Amino acid sequence: MEWLQPTSENLIEGYDEPQGKLDIDRVESKQITTNTIISDFFVMLNCLGERTVSQLPAPDDKVYHRIMEEIAPYFERILIIKINNQIIEVSLQHVKKEALTILNNKAVHPVLDEFFHGEADKSGYNLFGQVPNRSVYKVLPHFIDPLEDPEVQQLFDFLKEMCSVTKDFGFILKPWLLSDELKQLQAIRFAAHYCQDVYLWVDNDTERIFEIQFKF
Repeated sequence: MEWLQPTSENLIEGYDEPQGKLDIDRVESKQITTNTIISDFFVMLNCLGERTVSQLPAPDDKVYHRIMEEIAPYFERILIIKINNQIIEVSLQHVKKEALTILNNKAVHPVLDEFFHGEADKSGYNLFGQVPNRSVYKVLPHFIDPLEDPEVQQLFDFLKEMCSVTKDFGFILKPWLLSDELKQLQAIRFAAHYCQDVYLWVDNDTERIFEIQFKF
């Protein structure tokens, strides 16, 4: 698979987190009024497991308000994390039943299907288990056919803006089986040419890709 390059780069290095007085405020969830690929993405991400929590960075007021208007109304539990009275993060948990109804009654974008409705759906693979025997591969974009899609760009533009401090966004997905066919996925074709780098985390014992990581 010439389009994947094994890497030993440190991909989980941290950044200097804000220091100071921590406050956590719980707020009431608003009524759902909009539906976008962005809200669908985070609903489907949180449906991977009952205890899944999305902790979304809020680097500025614009991103914070988008989180609260487009994404937060889909969740029951909303926590606002502050350092020195400055909002730095929104924590979301427990998808509303209404949100699931909306999702189940529509055709979601194929890229979201690829991320969260993979062929390993019924394999019994533990998405949240430890993976001691793992490898990381960097996607080489010059081997990938580019894809243009305004709706997918809307999602990636938001992720990039949300992660403007860390320049990094990774998430667990429904495991993909490692194969050359993956480079035909719309998700790979778009991300490979949009992101600075794309990394695939592989369970060597099962040859399943259990996490994807974007560098912006």
